[in-house]
This record gives sequence, C-alpha cells and structure tokens, in this order.
Amino acid sequence: MEKKGCFIDGAWVKRLPVVSPWSGEVVAEVCLAGEKEWEQAIAAAQRAAEVFKKFSSYERREILEALLAGVKARQEEMARLIVAEGGKPITYARGEMDRGVMTLTYAAEEAARLGGEVIPLEAARFAPGRWGISRRFPLGPVLGITPFNFPFNLMAHKVGPALPEAGGNLPGRGPAAGRCAGAAQFCSAGREGGGR
Repeated sequence: MEKKGCFIDGAWVKRLPVVSPWSGEVVAEVCLAGEKEWEQAIAAAQRAAEVFKKFSSYERREILEALLAGVKARQEEMARLIVAEGGKPITYARGEMDRGVMTLTYAAEEAARLGGEVIPLEAARFAPGRWGISRRFPLGPVLGITPFNFPFNLMAHKVGPALPEAGGNLPGRGPAAGRCAGAAQFCSAGREGGGR
C-alpha cells in the first residue's frame, strides 16, 4: 500500500486512508489538506515560481520528460490504483493512463516550440509596415481542481500545459475526495523520473 501525504515544498506531510468502494479495504494513504496545508503549498509554489520562471523552454521540457518517464515506468501500477480507489474497470483505467501519457508527451514537445507571436499591425491606418511582437511570461502558480471520473487524465491536462505553455507556471492540484492516491503517485512518478 502506497503511503503519501501532501506533497508540499518537496516533502510529504500529513496522511489519511483511501478506501476501495468495492472491497472496503484501505488501498492507499494520502493527504487531506486543510487551510494550513493549502497556505503552505501556495507559499511554496510562489517561491518555486520565482526560480522556475528563469528556466528556459528546453529546461521546462526536460522536467516534463522526466515526469513522463516516471509515469510510463509506473503506468500499469497507476491504472490499477485508479481501479482500486474508484472502481473503474481496468480497461478504462488503462485507456485513461494512455491518454494522460499522450497529453504529457504533447506538452513536452510543445514546450520546446513556445516563444511568442509576431502580429502584423497594418489593419490600422496609422501602422503600415509595423509589427507587434508578443512573448509569453510566467504569471505565477496555477491551481487545478479535478473531478473524480478521470483522476489521472485530467491531472495530466492541468499539469502538462501549465508548465511550458503558460510560461512556467507551477501547478497545484486539488483532486476529488477519495480519488487522490493517483495524485500522490503522479508526484512520486515525477521524482522517480528524475524531475526536480
């Protein structure tokens, strides 16, 4: 049984049991974050964002690739946890994992291509021959709250694009109650894949 708490500021804190709706057995232990833990997580994300916004697109891509490697190494284990904590059939859980892996793959590929846009401004009478240039900059941490029905895939859809495409924003994630063991495994997979 996996035992994880809240992953805050690079460390695990505080735990509660996750019970299978089918067998009634405890399949994992994860966190139940209260106001104090959320405040700690937000403060840690804001500190990390100051460092992370200095990373290049290439470095953000490397971080996503490390997360992806960790997820792929634990893909079957994570699918089985989706079954245990939510009662989803294994075929659907594996499909969810496949889709989430593809989302992370696309996000990692896009991270290297992001930069900005060049926009012609000639539509205005006073701007013939002029161009506008935009560039993406980090805004700060992002919080993604996901429902119970696709715990891994929806997490991948929040975390994957937030890292490179929103300019290096660090995501926090609030999973649905009772569907949070996968979120803990997601964090572990990133660490095991060589993530920072």
